Amino acid sequence: MGFILKFWSTFVAQRPAVYGAAYFAAIPTFAVMFYLFQGFKTSDLIFLESLYFSVVTITTLGYGDIQPEMTLTRMLAASEAIFGVLMIGLFLSSLAHVRSTEQAKVEAKRLEERRKLENIIDVKKHMVLLAPQLDRFTQFSDLVSSKVTDGVRKFRPDFPIQNFTELFLPTNRSDETFNRPKVEAYFDALNELKLGLERLLVNVDLTYWPELQSKIKSWINYARTFDRSKPILQKPNLQVGKRPMLESDKEMLEAFQGPVKIQGSNAMDDYCLLHVQICMTYPLTEQIKQVLLHISTL
Repeated sequence: MGFILKFWSTFVAQRPAVYGAAYFAAIPTFAVMFYLFQGFKTSDLIFLESLYFSVVTITTLGYGDIQPEMTLTRMLAASEAIFGVLMIGLFLSSLAHVRSTEQAKVEAKRLEERRKLENIIDVKKHMVLLAPQLDRFTQFSDLVSSKVTDGVRKFRPDFPIQNFTELFLPTNRSDETFNRPKVEAYFDALNELKLGLERLLVNVDLTYWPELQSKIKSWINYARTFDRSKPILQKPNLQVGKRPMLESDKEMLEAFQGPVKIQGSNAMDDYCLLHVQICMTYPLTEQIKQVLLHISTL
């Protein structure tokens, strides 16, 4: 039974034009055979009469004015009638199949557009919180990667790690972070944005924007992999011998030379990883923000 259904579906899947062409091609083909073999009760048919009889037979009209008498002619007439009924059936089934397939495609496209629109609306809802979080993160990244003496406090990919000697200076911003250390405000902004981006990944189908999805996953990965918030934020409470750890770290940072890389020293590695984290997440933050803003305008 399964084989028969598969066989039938294979025929139905053909274009209706195939069966229409076969149907009309059969008329002159059988007319030629009728003309050649003859075998009718009436006198021998001319070709036009054979063509007329072929049309009457394949359409199963059967007027009876021309009647086959020979067995071969009867078999040809029966074969043409069966072939005509079969082709009409396949033509109609194929036509219905094509129309249903086209309707299914239109419906699938409509549903896909609806899902995308719903996801755009969800992105807009998330942007209410994400937009200030993105701005906040870039602003505090600018602060921790620059020094007070810098003319413009703006992130630079090649900023010197010596700038971290001022991590624990207050932000001096005209908001709730005025007296908070810059690095503490930075880590808070980092964690807030990470939670916001994680919620976006969970609640919105970002497969419509694969590049954005990839950038967000990379951002979250960098934020987690290079996270040294706990050891860095504990430094003001620690000492090296009788000296505050921050004094020791300041001397270590000022004396540091060469490219920023893991040094094998826990104290220095904390700052190196923070440097890498900022350098990796900052450009992605700007890119993510631009794509989200573009989606919000759709």
